[in-house]
Amino acid sequence: MSLTDVAQNLSDLHIYDPPYGEFTIARVLKESEGRWTPFFRGVRKGFTGIGNILDSRSKLYRYLGVGSDEEAYVKLLNALEKPGGLERISAWRDLYREVESLYDLPMVRYYEKEARPYITSGVVVGVGVDGVMNASIHRFSPIAARKAVIRLVPRHLYQIYKAGVEAGREVP
Repeated sequence: MSLTDVAQNLSDLHIYDPPYGEFTIARVLKESEGRWTPFFRGVRKGFTGIGNILDSRSKLYRYLGVGSDEEAYVKLLNALEKPGGLERISAWRDLYREVESLYDLPMVRYYEKEARPYITSGVVVGVGVDGVMNASIHRFSPIAARKAVIRLVPRHLYQIYKAGVEAGREVP
């Protein structure tokens, strides 16, 4: 089942259209927690966004086709023991879109004290000097059309970065 299928089957889907003020999306996400699922059309250059897909037990029950915590646990444990086959929805190439600038990507500024909006679930891929790769989810903020700042914590991507600095090489 694709995210589009999930969204189309939600009875509590509320659709929003631009223009979006600086904190509009953040406000709607907060107000809708546990109540409805907001779908945002026209977020930056033709992107859409959806939030609060799985923010309540009732939604989890609906997705799993169960009616209680006990039934949910049983279903999840059974899925771990006997995983089903994967359904190919599309290849990433089908959804890939190059943008002129990082500023064209959908971003949200959640709090007034944040310096700028950020991308909340971007996948960052780093290649170490030894050729080892890491793909991990981070939030990051553009500081130029093709540059962003990211907070690295002492895990694998940080080790790749640190080794690159020590070797005098940029980490792609």
